[in-house]
Amino acid sequence: MTMGSAAGWGLRWLAWELVGKITIGLLVGVAVGWVMAYLAFRTRQQALRLAEQGESLLALAAMLLAYGWPRSPRATASSRSSSAR
Repeated sequence: MTMGSAAGWGLRWLAWELVGKITIGLLVGVAVGWVMAYLAFRTRQQALRLAEQGESLLALAAMLLAYGWPRSPRATASSRSSSAR
């Protein structure tokens, strides 16, 4: 079973997998970074200004918020086998 001409699927791959996903990731990263920076440095509520308190978990929270919680390889493999059925 083929996917068509290399030019057809190659262009779709280039547009979505390379440019599209990188653009979405960049926009989500900028948005999450902006929100976390606002909360850490400029919010009016003193309790939310975590940067002034030296809260080191802020960097970890920002990373997990932007990239999501890591999945185990076993969970990923089982979800692939269920969807193939």
